[in-house]
Amino acid sequence: MAKLKNTFKTDMSITASPEFREAERLYSKARHDEAQALHHAKLEGRQEGMIEGMQKGKIEGAIEKAYAIAKNLLQENFPIEAIVAAAGLSKGEVGKLRGLG
Repeated sequence: MAKLKNTFKTDMSITASPEFREAERLYSKARHDEAQALHHAKLEGRQEGMIEGMQKGKIEGAIEKAYAIAKNLLQENFPIEAIVAAAGLSKGEVGKLRGLG
């Protein structure tokens, strides 16, 4: 059946008018262009997602580091004001850490 369809397609392309062949060519090109645009949009979206994920990871890592610094300084009995300045956390956040330790 597939061979028959291909034969029919070939026959149509030979016997069809130039206008019809041009319309077919433009239709095929439009389908190809649409597929390409979709492919590029997917790639672009994937790249944006990766960038956002990396940025989120950096922020989370910085927050974890600040808490680790504060915990270490609390264990060394540094004053809360010094811990706030060194870790970049608020007094409330340092106070919560003090209550956990």
